[in-house]
Amino acid sequence: MNSFLKVFIACFLAGFVMVTPASAWDANGFKLKTRPQAGSVEHELQTLPPVEKDGWKLDTLVLQPGSRSQGYHGVLTREGTEIQGQKGEEIETPLGLLQYHGSMDERPHLWSHSGWVMITPESGGENNMLPMKK
Repeated sequence: MNSFLKVFIACFLAGFVMVTPASAWDANGFKLKTRPQAGSVEHELQTLPPVEKDGWKLDTLVLQPGSRSQGYHGVLTREGTEIQGQKGEEIETPLGLLQYHGSMDERPHLWSHSGWVMITPESGGENNMLPMKK
């Protein structure tokens, strides 16, 4: 077989391998899979148990639960009325000291905290105050 024919067959086979999707190859039970299509993945809305005392209540939403981008958003209410805050503002409540970390849109990363975050829990309530700033 002349060298031209060998080169032609080698190029043809190399081209065939390059255009065949990776998911079609199976070697010793190991199957390569193509990457799934990117897109928005919807996660179930989850909340942590609320912290309540003397009419104050802190609800903490878990954002993107179970993902690497999991974050938290705290909603503070007093007598059923939501307390708005300015980024960096601290407020002393019967629950403890809380700080406002901005709205969900102001988070620098998906996994960042936003809303009201417990800084210093009321004495004796440390076990119920997750997540809290350490």
